[in-house]
Parts: sequence; structure tokens; C-alpha cells
Amino acid sequence: MDPENDLQEFYDHWKETIWLIKIEYSMGVQNIQSYITGFALNSNGLVMTCTHSFPKTSYTMSARRLEDNFFFECEMIYEKRKWDITLVHIKNVNDCKFGRLTNDGSLSVGQILFHIGNPHNFVGSFLIGKVSFQCVDDVDIPVDSRICRDYESTALSTTPRYRVIGDIWNEMAFCNFPSKEKKIEKNLHPCVPII
Repeated sequence: MDPENDLQEFYDHWKETIWLIKIEYSMGVQNIQSYITGFALNSNGLVMTCTHSFPKTSYTMSARRLEDNFFFECEMIYEKRKWDITLVHIKNVNDCKFGRLTNDGSLSVGQILFHIGNPHNFVGSFLIGKVSFQCVDDVDIPVDSRICRDYESTALSTTPRYRVIGDIWNEMAFCNFPSKEKKIEKNLHPCVPII
């Protein structure tokens, strides 16, 4: 067994689930193009991505598979800005390779995670991380309007059953940044679970 070939095969298989989304908009007299990645949730072009890369102005978007240069029209069908989640529908696609979100207790502390994405415009980059804290299958889904900027984390005084964004981004963490920095993180909901 060759671990390097195994990782290459793993990457080649799962990169087919990743889409590059091009967002085009105007800011003053300047036309801007930005790119983000997302992953397919079904064969009909339902793609999940992050919300923070979308402008708060009008825009158009299109998407392509990583291994293809043809862009398809797409549309946003759901956005939850406080959770940093957006669902996009790629039009006229019915043959997407896709992954599934797990809810079966299969993630454990220290388990290796792989990420195929677009960090710092390295499109299709393959990154490795680890599950840093236990995952539970009965998390509380936040429904109130709290934001990280005003959140006081208690994770150091009382160990929580699972981690939330507010354990990382909270009022104490933002003391180290000028007031105009980290706007996205400040406005996320602090009780969204993380791994």
C-alpha cells in the first residue's frame, strides 16, 4: 500500500464534488470578480458554500467544476449569514458527484480531516487538519440573534460538551483587533457548532 497514491486517489475522487463559484459585481466604477469554492450535496447541482464572500450588493454568479473550464449559470437559493452558510443551485446540471454530511457519530477527536478548497486563491488545494474537540449529535441549533462581538465565552471556566464559534471569536478575542477588522467574524452567531 502506497500512502501517497492513496491520498492522490482520494483527492482525485473527491475533487469532483467541488465547484468553483465566480461572483461578479460592481463597486463604484470598478468591476470585480471574486471566487469561492463549495461542495455538491446532491446530483442536481445543490452546492453548499460560505456566505461571507458574497457582496451585499447586486451580483451575478456562475460556477464550474474544478476539472472543467465551462461555467454554468447558478443562483442563490438559501442564505444564513449568521451561520456563514449559503446554498447555491447550479442550473442545468443533473450529474454532480456529491458528498454527504455525516450525522452518524463517525467523527472523533484527533481524526484526520481533508479539505479541498480555495484558500488564498490556491484553487483545488488539498489541506489536512484534525477534529479538535468531540462531536455530539444533539447540539442546540441557535435561533436567537446573538453575535460573536458581544459573546462572553465560558469555555475556559466550564468545559463544554462541544465547541462553538464563540469559543474562538468572542468579545475578548476582538479586544486584540482594531474596531474595523474582523467584521465577518464579529457578526457570526456564537453558538454555531464547530469541529
